[in-house]
Amino acid sequence: GECKRVPFELRPLILDVVQLLSVRAADGRIALTADDDGWPSCPVNGDPDRLREVLINLLGNALKYTGQGGNVRVSCRADEHLVALSVHDNGPGISPEDQKRLFDPFVRLSTRETGEEGAGLGLTITKQLVEAMGGAISVESAVGVGATFTVTLPQP
Repeated sequence: GECKRVPFELRPLILDVVQLLSVRAADGRIALTADDDGWPSCPVNGDPDRLREVLINLLGNALKYTGQGGNVRVSCRADEHLVALSVHDNGPGISPEDQKRLFDPFVRLSTRETGEEGAGLGLTITKQLVEAMGGAISVESAVGVGATFTVTLPQP
C-alpha cells in the first residue's frame, strides 16, 4: 500500500493506541504507560494510519513478551530534524545474534521462545512501513533487561 506523508502530531496517536491496548495490558497484569509528562510536541511527517499499525505492532510484541508484572512504556522526543518514538519493555530481552536477524522475514527468535509464533513477520512489515515513510527502526536490548524499539521519523 501507499504511504502518505503528511504533517501530524504524534502525541494524540500514541495516547490513542495506549488506550486501545490498555485492556490487553490489564488482562496480562502489565503496566502500559505513555511517558507524557512534559513531552515536547512531536510533529512528524508520515502516514497516521500506517504509524498507528507500526505502534500497535511494537506495543503488541512488547506486551506479548513482557509477561505478568511487566512494564511497557512509550515515549517520543524531538530534536531539530527528527522525532524518535520509542517502545520500552522490561521483558526477557533479545540476544545480540537475534538482534541482527530481528527484521528478517519469518525469523523465530530463540531468546523469546514462548511457544507462540515469533515476532518475525510483524517486525518485517513494521520496518517496511517505517521505511516507506522515510523513517528508520532500530532496537537496543540486553538479555534479562528488556528491549527498546525506536522509530525515527522526519519532522515536517
